[in-house]
Amino acid sequence: MLKDICWSYDWSPISAFLKKCKKVHYVKRSLDSIHQAHLVIEEMDKLLETGFKGRELKLVNHMIQELDSIEDDTDQMQIKLRKMLYTIESRYNPIDVMFLYKSHRDGWAY
Repeated sequence: MLKDICWSYDWSPISAFLKKCKKVHYVKRSLDSIHQAHLVIEEMDKLLETGFKGRELKLVNHMIQELDSIEDDTDQMQIKLRKMLYTIESRYNPIDVMFLYKSHRDGWAY
């Protein structure tokens, strides 16, 4: 029911907002984080086999640092997205804002 109500709502200002904030870049960077975490987990298995030493240890440490950097990027992007949402929320009544945040979180406000 919530989805039906949201589909009938005029989302054009919100869609424009989402295009402006480059939400796609945020999603792509989040997927980069997932991919990197998967690689780290695979390398951790190899690290266990080598006894947590040598070249494999350096590789895993580097991969974890890269993952940390990607997650920092997505954190900063999320902060910007939330600030942008906050700037437009005063244009809507409280119920509409609840739908806005719900739809943005669930990814179906396009």
